[in-house]
Amino acid sequence: MAIDLQRFMSTMNARPPAMASDFEVKIFCPKIGSSDELTFRAENVSVPGRSVATADNLDVGPQRKIGYAAIYPEVSIQFILDESYQQKEYFDRWVDEVVGNHRVQRNPGGSRFNAGYYDDYKGTIDIENFARDGQPTYRTTMKEAWPINIAAIQLDWGSADMSKLQVTFAYRYYEQIRSVGGVNALASAT
Repeated sequence: MAIDLQRFMSTMNARPPAMASDFEVKIFCPKIGSSDELTFRAENVSVPGRSVATADNLDVGPQRKIGYAAIYPEVSIQFILDESYQQKEYFDRWVDEVVGNHRVQRNPGGSRFNAGYYDDYKGTIDIENFARDGQPTYRTTMKEAWPINIAAIQLDWGSADMSKLQVTFAYRYYEQIRSVGGVNALASAT
């Protein structure tokens, strides 16, 4: 059976495909705040997925998998750095809130290696997708997000590439809002 090209084109024109480039990222840390600079320098990100934790159940007959919990994989965001490494400093300060500020506190002892309180360093990350006309279409909010890895920055005298920073985040769950005919519909994944 051949594809109906007219029907295919009609469907694609009525609901154009989403473009991977039409997004923005907004990051908020309770102790540090947010930064528009990070929004404009977020080069790439993945909309988070989720999977289901299962247990094997063997009763009678073939084995059956039973779902019992959601699993939320970590999400990485790559940022284009400015010459002063302001974006790296933001995330280093956030990690200081998690594991202590020993990278900047020089005097021995004290609280420089003390871990922070979870409620003080968990933040939010919004990933917003847009239609070609600039209207928001889909937003994913990662709840209780915080950086768990700031990747090394590769430097190379033989390169003319921009310096970039990849940061990996853990989060507890996400909520999604999609725009349907101008009306927002909340789809929470907890």
